[in-house]
Amino acid sequence: MLLDEAGRTNDRIFLAGNAGERLISSVAAFVDFAGRYAELGFTDLVFHHPRPGDPAWSGDPAWSDGPAMVEKIALEALPSLR
Repeated sequence: MLLDEAGRTNDRIFLAGNAGERLISSVAAFVDFAGRYAELGFTDLVFHHPRPGDPAWSGDPAWSDGPAMVEKIALEALPSLR
């Protein structure tokens, strides 16, 4: 039986690591990232919440407002991406 016949979906989840691209550096960066991965068929994005002392964020200007940016993305970008 196919998943859609059973009333279920086959979600495609992308776990974004800490390699290079900073998808949560701004609302625009997140929307761009989400759009590109949606075009590839991904239905969900997962990323690590920035935290003080995280070596992936050390020296990155986006860290200064990292936690606040996550909140801003949730409020401004997510509603339009669902």
